Amino acid sequence: MKRKLMSRGIDSVGIVIPKKWADQYSLKKGDEIDLDIVGEKIVIGADSKLIKSVTVDITQFNSSLIYRQIFALYCAGYDVLILKFENKTVEDFRSKKMMKPQELIGLIVDGLIGFEISEEKKNQVVIKELSSVKKEEFFPHFRKLFFQVQQLATDCKNALISGNKEELETISRQDRRLNRFALYCIRILNKAGAKQPYHTAVFYSIIQSLEYMGDEISKLSQMGRLSKENMQLFELMIQGFDVYTKLFFEHDQKYFSEFYVIRRKFQSQWNDKLNLHLYTLMDTMTTLLDRKMELV
Repeated sequence: MKRKLMSRGIDSVGIVIPKKWADQYSLKKGDEIDLDIVGEKIVIGADSKLIKSVTVDITQFNSSLIYRQIFALYCAGYDVLILKFENKTVEDFRSKKMMKPQELIGLIVDGLIGFEISEEKKNQVVIKELSSVKKEEFFPHFRKLFFQVQQLATDCKNALISGNKEELETISRQDRRLNRFALYCIRILNKAGAKQPYHTAVFYSIIQSLEYMGDEISKLSQMGRLSKENMQLFELMIQGFDVYTKLFFEHDQKYFSEFYVIRRKFQSQWNDKLNLHLYTLMDTMTTLLDRKMELV
């Protein structure tokens, strides 16, 4: 779309914004809009007053699909979810308990940042956003994801060494808390975008990889114990992720070389009789390194 510049005083020029776009976001004369200068581009965004709402019938869904549906709509940036159902009970795939759909939906929403149930009826639950997400919220939550993965891996290693059942059981709960932040980061990206718009897809990929690493670490905790050889690889993986975290936030290129030294050591000790989850974790970190290279 092309627009001609028009003079606006001595120090500025202006353009006309398409009325269709302004109407879509309920904008009128005097309203403020967001304007970001990104290199040679100017990105204009609406402080949208438009409520994004969706209605879904979940009657035929099992509990796993209900989780997935709510998570997907949350990440997509919807402000209001209206969930309808005719069934009286559903089995929670985690607890294996039968419960009312309203109870299951409540459990799911309790794990979502910024969402709450605003209305509950016999055959319907309405979920609403508590407050609008802001682009500035993204990086603090994104940074926290890295430290949650670090803590999860360290706690899992210590629990595997001790063999303490209670400590091992906490790992899956920690992983769910990590997922909570990952989902919120994706929601911010879909609603507000990254500070640099062309970085949005890269951040999305990094978040998914970090969440996937949490899942793999949680699976390791379910094994109870690791052999000496597997534990050595796990410790190398933790060292590698610590180096990657420093690289990401300190921006010192020496950490590229340090990461590859650890990676080569890992590969030299690996064989196909060892734990596949460990190889997947190191492979995922290599993908993360590629994504870091794209953030220039």
